[in-house]
Amino acid sequence: MRTAVLLLAFSLLTACSEPHETPVSRAAKQPPLHITATEANLKYLKVATVQRSAAGSTIALNGRVTFDEDRTAHVGSPVEGRVVQVLAKPGDSVRSGQSLLVIQSPGFTLADASEQKARSALHVAEKTAARAQRLFAEGAASQREVTEAEDALAQARAEYERTAADLASLGGHREKSSPEFHLRAPISGVVVSRTPAAALGAEVQPGSGTLFIVADLSKVWILADLPEREMQGVRPGLSVEVEAQAYPGVRFAGAVEYVSELLDQSTRAAKLRCVVPNSKLRLKPEMFVDVTLHRPSADLLIPTSAVVTKGEKFFVYVEDDNKQRTYTPREVTLGPEIGSKVPVVKGLQSGERIVIDGAILLDAALHKLL
Repeated sequence: MRTAVLLLAFSLLTACSEPHETPVSRAAKQPPLHITATEANLKYLKVATVQRSAAGSTIALNGRVTFDEDRTAHVGSPVEGRVVQVLAKPGDSVRSGQSLLVIQSPGFTLADASEQKARSALHVAEKTAARAQRLFAEGAASQREVTEAEDALAQARAEYERTAADLASLGGHREKSSPEFHLRAPISGVVVSRTPAAALGAEVQPGSGTLFIVADLSKVWILADLPEREMQGVRPGLSVEVEAQAYPGVRFAGAVEYVSELLDQSTRAAKLRCVVPNSKLRLKPEMFVDVTLHRPSADLLIPTSAVVTKGEKFFVYVEDDNKQRTYTPREVTLGPEIGSKVPVVKGLQSGERIVIDGAILLDAALHKLL
């Protein structure tokens, strides 16, 4: 009796010492789940080899032409005064530094007068310092007098540089004195706008707003909305083609410059900005255009008919054995659809064979076996 009890205890201890096997670990030991196609299913199945795609894809978007803000200048007056001459109007081509209008400005006149006064004082200080050095060399002046003259010269030079810089910032010139201020174009381009405040006789003040808009339209921006589903693979540098209704059959080539990191909550789209050369100025700001975005080629493209959707996951049936007609479901990661095909981001390799027609039949048959 005692021997039987000991044997029972030993067997229990042995059982307890064996590691606990979870359902997950047991499932891991099982062979991959697969299904063998029946003769009835075979006539509906079509299998093809997955291959890399040599051709890329395109995305069609609606766009709008606008100014290249890096080539656009909003010109306002830095001085207070009255407009006495208007030299440019919308549509005019202007060069950098060309006068747009002339302003009679007391402030500009004061700055000009201060520059002239400082220039005269510098001239006197230079002569005084030179005379002191000459007299010191002849023994007729002390070192102290020379030092004082040089200090005065340094102060006069600093004051002149300050007033000259003030005058230059207002568009004045050291060589040519004038009581009138010339408002100049900061860049070369086309005058696309002139406000009523730039009219003859109008009073202008610093910070009162834009008087002219000058834009270099040799390059323009194309703005478009990129849907969330099309964002895969879109990045700066990709080529685009733009077509406008005003020029049927004409395509303007450009490139993506910027893709927004944020999505619009209402449209679920990201802002896309392209730069397009416009040497003949045919693309006008606010034109609506058709944009064709050339996306790079996908590594693997498969027919959408090969994909079985289960909730938020996607599967394809991979052929294990051509002779035995066995197939295994495999989860894949997909990109946005391109017509009747879809790119495979993860889960398949080139050369594998998958079911491209009849995958749903295999999936239904497999579920019956579970």
